[in-house]
Amino acid sequence: MLSRRLFSKRLDFDLRPNRLADLYSSKIVSGSEVIDLTLSNPTKAGLAYPREDLKILMAESSGGNYNPDPRGIEEARSAVSAYYRERGWDVSPEEIIITAGTSEAYSFLFRLLADPGEAVMIPRPGYPLFDYLLRLDGLTPISLPLRYSEGWWYDFGCLDKGHSARAIVLTSPGNPCGNYVKEGEWSEFVRRSSEGGIALICDEVFHDFGLKGQAPVVDMCREEGTLSFILNGFSKTAGLPQAKMSWIVVRGPSGVKEEALGKLELISDTFLSASTMVQRAAEGIFKLAPKIRDRISTRVNANLDFLEKNCSGSTMDCLRVEGGWSALLKLPGLMDSGQWSLELLDRHHVLTHPGDFFNLSGGPFLVVSLLPDQDSFREGFNRIAEASQGLNSY
Repeated sequence: MLSRRLFSKRLDFDLRPNRLADLYSSKIVSGSEVIDLTLSNPTKAGLAYPREDLKILMAESSGGNYNPDPRGIEEARSAVSAYYRERGWDVSPEEIIITAGTSEAYSFLFRLLADPGEAVMIPRPGYPLFDYLLRLDGLTPISLPLRYSEGWWYDFGCLDKGHSARAIVLTSPGNPCGNYVKEGEWSEFVRRSSEGGIALICDEVFHDFGLKGQAPVVDMCREEGTLSFILNGFSKTAGLPQAKMSWIVVRGPSGVKEEALGKLELISDTFLSASTMVQRAAEGIFKLAPKIRDRISTRVNANLDFLEKNCSGSTMDCLRVEGGWSALLKLPGLMDSGQWSLELLDRHHVLTHPGDFFNLSGGPFLVVSLLPDQDSFREGFNRIAEASQGLNSY
């Protein structure tokens, strides 16, 4: 037997499949047809993509010499700059760092801003990936709670308890809550950031996906008074998760902004993981992106409209969402969220995310994707409604 530990404690996760994953695997192996309401990959949602245009674009960008730039090649950063210019903001290519996905961008920023053992504030409820990313970089999460009252609102009372945090992560719109950061909230975050020396990490990957005509009230790119980092990428903005190109926009006062960019360049230069081919294609991808976004937006808005209309007068509530690709259902309190998901999968062949997967409390809640094709989505919802009504009548 080896007397020394072989693996890092950062990887001491429980890697065993949970009961829901086990049940789903057994359903698939047995040949059962399951309606997947956890779908997050738009390329598997039956949407029409400009595939020939994409093939030509990628073929044209595949040749040439390899001349990497740790910040991202100039033509890619210029394309990102043009995207923000269309939104009304002057973002220089020199303020942009290209990364191979938003997860990598987060990891770069965590290494930039914090030392092992230090803490970062993350939204709760929120995307569970944050916990994994922080732990892999040796950092500790501090909860930044959201409260629901006709929409989701940040609880600023808890910011005072997070004074040791090195950074605050904001998602606008949130995942899965779908809340855009409000004007008053943004002003308070900026004030506390400036006074406390805490950087802001602003995740806007769903920025372009307002629901039912709603749009961001605050564009976080406008801030130059405190150190902030804006994250976005092709996974959502162009509906192309396979493109694996994201970016960090660095904003802040002169001096500290340049120092942050220099340190990020060093981190990026250590890995050089962003694909040159995709970077060369970036301008063309941005030109195709509006068509893809329109098709996604049409789908998710139609599904949300159906959900809201059919929840009215039922045993379920659909919580208010403002943007993104998800909706939250509150079910009768006959079981907890995990039991509801197991019941729906086992007896009704519908896969959903239990709310506690996203640290939703006060439920039971289910998180459902708005991406599936309309027939599948409606059938899945009808099965949930039938189960909710049937169990509630006992």
